[in-house]
Amino acid sequence: MLLLEDITNEQAKDNAKLPSELASREYFLKQSIYLSENKLNILDNTSKDSILAVKKEIYQHKRSYEVFVDSLNIKYPEYAINKQKVKVLPYSNFTTKFISDKEVVLQYILNENQGYGILHTKGKSIFFEIPNPKELIRDISIANHQVTTWFTNQQELAAYQKTAYRIFNQLIPENVYSVIKEKNVTIIPDYALQQLSFETLITSEHDHSYLIKDTEIRYAYSMSYLDQNKNKNRNPELNFLGVAPIDFKMDNLGSLIHSKKEVTNISDIVSGDILLKEKSIKDSVISNFDKYNILHLSTHADVGAITNPWIAFRDQKMTLQEIYATKNQSEMVVLSACKTSLGKINKGEGVMSLARGFFYAGTNSVVSSLWSVNDKANQELMIDFYKNIDKGSTKSSALRNAKLHYLNTHDGSELSPFYWGSLILIGNNTPISLDQNSFKPYIVFILLMLVIGATSLYFFKKKNRKAK
Repeated sequence: MLLLEDITNEQAKDNAKLPSELASREYFLKQSIYLSENKLNILDNTSKDSILAVKKEIYQHKRSYEVFVDSLNIKYPEYAINKQKVKVLPYSNFTTKFISDKEVVLQYILNENQGYGILHTKGKSIFFEIPNPKELIRDISIANHQVTTWFTNQQELAAYQKTAYRIFNQLIPENVYSVIKEKNVTIIPDYALQQLSFETLITSEHDHSYLIKDTEIRYAYSMSYLDQNKNKNRNPELNFLGVAPIDFKMDNLGSLIHSKKEVTNISDIVSGDILLKEKSIKDSVISNFDKYNILHLSTHADVGAITNPWIAFRDQKMTLQEIYATKNQSEMVVLSACKTSLGKINKGEGVMSLARGFFYAGTNSVVSSLWSVNDKANQELMIDFYKNIDKGSTKSSALRNAKLHYLNTHDGSELSPFYWGSLILIGNNTPISLDQNSFKPYIVFILLMLVIGATSLYFFKKKNRKAK
């Protein structure tokens, strides 16, 4: 809901024709709150006076923001009215936009005591109850632990498949499974399901009968947010930015030797820019966030203290609160790093993850991870993903086919979900243009001005000749 409210606030500023300096001021004040909250989260000196000082700073920033917004509400009443209108997608519009012969939506409601699912298809909906939520949540926890490493023997594989098959039977009953086969499924997960890779669920008692082989999957926070987010105004100047620190100057973070090849190979495919090694310092990367249609970050990340996940650059880490304080105009952010879809689960709101932070900052879709990824396997998947994107595939199709190619070209323990199952697509699924020239709006503007100038000069000279 908070993501939806943020989009509504941005739309309210546009609808009320708020002067740019006031819109910038509103953003700056909100940014100050996030940065102060981040300061509190990473505070090393835990003395009472230090904590109180930062809390006072946060209070002052919030109070300044409230006073400023109150003044906007008085001077621009249309802003106040529109800001309160959180638009929920009507069911008729939902079915028109997101349901077709090939497209279905599977939505869940879950807590520790009860759970329900509903499959929306063309012409009908299937409602079902999750029979044993407590057992389901326990099994998800077990499965999430099992996929954090590769299977070294048949017993480990069998143990995982048994758990994943139980989860599958609870979440996707037979009458639902028969419908979603060969379909493109948008999943709206809830509670513990937000930390589950549905693609890695087991659909039968046969080895490696993963759900990804039967269906194409993407995820969304809500259909209302998915619909409104795609309508945000995005005008990036440039196409692709790949970032790979490779080596790190903090916290004994290990080198990611395959990340250089990953980013340089992808840059060759999409004709973009890259920041490697010493060029990938935090300030330099952040200053480019708002310029590119695709941001690809191949680096370390973790949930940290779970309340404030981080992603690493060459010299410093960037936390979730700091991401909230940035802006980007990207169609897609790819977080080729560990656990970028994990974080604290807030009831009614979802997982406070790095992926969510980039949505808040403005992106339309995120490729993120549910557990620690293998550097080499991840490199293979990413390169294939962009090759598929370059062919015009939708994002979810590109990711699925990259995973299927991996499964078809590896064997033994390398078939473990640990290697291929972590990456998921959240958000908008439309194909993405990789044409570098299509992201030069200022060049188009200059050419247009030259044409108008030349035309005006022609008619001016023609008029003068007639006058003589």
